[in-house]
Amino acid sequence: MKIHSFLLILLVLLLPGRLWAKADKKESKELMIANYYYNHYEYHKAIPHFLSIADSLNNAEVFARLGNCYYITNNLKDADAAYARAVKMPECEDAVKLHYSEVLMQEGQYAEAEKLLVEYQKTHKSDQRVANLIAGCKSAPQVLASIPSGSVTFAGFNTDGSEFAPTLWKGRLVFTSDTVIDLKKKTDNWTGHSYYNMYSVSVDANGNCGNEYSEVSRSKDINIKYHDGPGTFSANGSLMYFTRSSYSDRFFNKKSVANKDSVVLQQIMIASDYDTAKKQFKTIKPFKYNSEDYSVEHPTISPNGNLLVFSSNMKGGAGGSDLYVCKMTGNGEWSEPENAGYEINTEGEELFPYLADDETLYFSSDGHEGLGGLDIYMSKYDPTSRAFSAPLNLGTPINSAYDDISLALYADGRSSWISSNRPGPKGGDNIWYYKRQKLYLQVNVFDAVSRMPLTNARIVIRSAKDSLRSTVSSQGRLVKQLYPGENYTVIASDGAYVPKEITKMYTSEKEVDTLTENIYLGNKQVYLALRVLDSTSRQPLKGVKINLRSASDSMSTTGNDDGALFTKLSPDQVYNIAIDKESYFTRFVFLNTASNKMADTLEKNVYLSHPLFTIKNTFNPRHIPEAGDTFIVNVPFVFAAADLQRNSKDSLDEFAKYLEKYSTVRVLIRAHCDCRGGEQYNQDLSDRRAAEVVKYLVAVRHIDPTRLQSVGLGYKEPRIHCNNCENRRNSQLKTLDIPDGKICTEAEHAQNRILDCIVLSK
Repeated sequence: MKIHSFLLILLVLLLPGRLWAKADKKESKELMIANYYYNHYEYHKAIPHFLSIADSLNNAEVFARLGNCYYITNNLKDADAAYARAVKMPECEDAVKLHYSEVLMQEGQYAEAEKLLVEYQKTHKSDQRVANLIAGCKSAPQVLASIPSGSVTFAGFNTDGSEFAPTLWKGRLVFTSDTVIDLKKKTDNWTGHSYYNMYSVSVDANGNCGNEYSEVSRSKDINIKYHDGPGTFSANGSLMYFTRSSYSDRFFNKKSVANKDSVVLQQIMIASDYDTAKKQFKTIKPFKYNSEDYSVEHPTISPNGNLLVFSSNMKGGAGGSDLYVCKMTGNGEWSEPENAGYEINTEGEELFPYLADDETLYFSSDGHEGLGGLDIYMSKYDPTSRAFSAPLNLGTPINSAYDDISLALYADGRSSWISSNRPGPKGGDNIWYYKRQKLYLQVNVFDAVSRMPLTNARIVIRSAKDSLRSTVSSQGRLVKQLYPGENYTVIASDGAYVPKEITKMYTSEKEVDTLTENIYLGNKQVYLALRVLDSTSRQPLKGVKINLRSASDSMSTTGNDDGALFTKLSPDQVYNIAIDKESYFTRFVFLNTASNKMADTLEKNVYLSHPLFTIKNTFNPRHIPEAGDTFIVNVPFVFAAADLQRNSKDSLDEFAKYLEKYSTVRVLIRAHCDCRGGEQYNQDLSDRRAAEVVKYLVAVRHIDPTRLQSVGLGYKEPRIHCNNCENRRNSQLKTLDIPDGKICTEAEHAQNRILDCIVLSK
């Protein structure tokens, strides 16, 4: 709702001579029309004409005026685009940078806004408002990220027009709106919308409203064809002070009246003698301090009727629109207006005052440190010193990065109605119901059986706006402040228990409340049902040795005659299970017992395979080794694995004794792969196999590592040549010499996974 805040500081004058010198005939005409509408404050009409020439003229002042028009008519996205073009041009006025920074703040782009403001401040060092805006850019992200003081609810009677400036009167919520009820209502060329009128809807103490609009007064002298509103009421409801556009009441020429600068000024009108039966005010007269030189608007009266505060752009203020104070004199007249002082007023705009009681003033401003656009502030009036205290920003959710225009409080002070152009279900300015509240959630976690607190439990509390992951206290407890009105998910877990998840909205009617959620977790029961079978016959293998080991426990046992094992395991562990049977390769299986079930049985079938051929050690303990001797060590490897089988270690032990006997011998240990897998994969696999052998000889058999070298050869030196391997091998070796052979069997693949050694020196 930019109509209230853009008159004095926004107008960046074009230089017609310079622009028209660049413009052709058509552009000159469009520019003339655009400037005419702009200079007569008909911004909505000016937009298409500026838009039609902006790109071709490519001038900073044209884009600045186009940005101004968009900003005034509440189109931030297009205002951003136009200002962004303007500020990149060297001839751009400083004021445009200030306006662009305001748009960026309302869009939440605080870092970019701060850069422009700092640049602007270099030539406007005494402008306190700019210093406040810079401070706001620094503090706003933290304020917006903090938990708000309560919740806001969108009022159902809002429209896609503008509804703002709420106040309470006779059990009804009164507000100002440009919603068209009277089809004879004219359109304001400033915004392109209808003129403002005052309406009301029914309301109760809990913020429940009706949706049917009623006019505040049935009198034909209120809600005329031009702007009427906003309004405020005396404590007994018999008087209404309201804002009206300057207006001619001549019978044949009823219209709004502009001053010498073509500005339609605002006036305060006083409606009195309310007739309850006819639902209308009988008498309407102008406020004695209205002027033809400046606007007087947005009145508010204290409950005791002794204080009147309004906004005005009269000369002598801090800048823009300031707040002024009148006192009721002994003869029933208002005293001369006095400026509310520099604690309240800034170089920016101070608007929409609201006296909640005889001393507490709320108002909106874009000149104090805030979140962007207009924010709502609170200040206390001291009748003795006749001064206001430093204003306090009301924070979120009353304020946002957008224009937060005004509020009206209920008598208890806990709830209020606010108006804002923040994003909502409807466009334009809208009215929201605010309820002050601090809500906390205490989560207690217990064992479901013993009912004792679980002191190691982990808690996740999350919503769309925040998230917390933490452990409970020594009492099994966690307390967190919540965003009011948000759906929360609470998850409690403990390693040995089944996690539990709860999702709901936590609500309370109290202003400050701590809600309790008791969560009971049941122990997990995890079992293993293991069967061991022959990989070829698929028959059970009896007498299998099974070793289970995890970080928390270990167990060695033997499978039954059916090759089966059924045992209880610890939950949330990773088990390494070794399965061994004579004349079979040893198998290693990893098993994760994490489960979200109260009781879970993990079923696992394991297949053991025979070594597919027998390799004999070809080293001779009685033969004194010579450099260049080559021999095989019986270390068969499982397909695609590098770990040593248990039956391989017997051969390595014999080899270790051979090395111990000939204690100066140095050997090269070479590992091989079958052809399956890519070249690099097999190279890496054979490297790991050779390294495992060296590791065993050094770590277990204590062979001097300087006597051992290792190398992986992948599938470079196969013992068995087979056609299905040679095609791949020759593509790797870049040769077309394919020896005769046959399709490799599993046994022949196994013979290519061998280990051999070469004596390097005696």
